[in-house]
Amino acid sequence: WVKHENHTPIGSFKIRGGLVYFAHLAKSSEMPKGVVSATRGNHGQSIGFAARRYGIPATIVAPHGNSVEKNAAMRAFGVQLIEHGEDFQAAREYAKDLAHEKSLQMIPSFDPLLVTGV
Repeated sequence: WVKHENHTPIGSFKIRGGLVYFAHLAKSSEMPKGVVSATRGNHGQSIGFAARRYGIPATIVAPHGNSVEKNAAMRAFGVQLIEHGEDFQAAREYAKDLAHEKSLQMIPSFDPLLVTGV
């Protein structure tokens, strides 16, 4: 057997993490009005793909200088991409601030549900 992770819609195994996370949200009593996360790439594509599938707006914060191709790929899955900060930590802190300010659900990059999916 060959497991072609590069043949998923996002070209990465991380798609499963996003789908498991959103499937769990769908089973909860109330869906969030939106989600936010910080990433440099595949995690953001996973969140964008799954969020679109479940009809939930997704915001991704990536640091300045992130790969133009990764940013385009995340946008292609419908995320609102915000470039902020010089590194991942600054982007992550800004994502947490956005979650608080806009009542969005923050999705940490290593949430146990994401890891369960992969």
